[in-house]
Amino acid sequence: MSSGDNYKGNVGFSGPFAGSGASNTTFNTTQRQIFSDIDLQVLSSELGRLRQSMMQEAATGDDPDQAISVAAIAQAEKSAKAGDAPATMGYLKSAGKWAWDTATKIGVSVAAKALEGALSL
Repeated sequence: MSSGDNYKGNVGFSGPFAGSGASNTTFNTTQRQIFSDIDLQVLSSELGRLRQSMMQEAATGDDPDQAISVAAIAQAEKSAKAGDAPATMGYLKSAGKWAWDTATKIGVSVAAKALEGALSL
């Protein structure tokens, strides 16, 4: 970088001669960015509360997708408790939007934020 250049976020090419070097470029947000300000122990606790709420709601219906989502949240809770951010991210991605909707509804803000990042909402 030359003096005065300032780049934040995703940068594919930088510098004065980088203007026409890329097309159809996609950048992915990493777990590190999503979990940079999330305490995994707090997240684990909130995921436990979320799991309980989701289990109660799923018990009143007959939707297999809800059962799958509850299981994904349980696995995310377990991996967050173990301090495994990449595994937690993977499980949160598979939990789906219903998990995020429920987290938002019951006020577990750390879990909602993590789900929002994982699901790219």
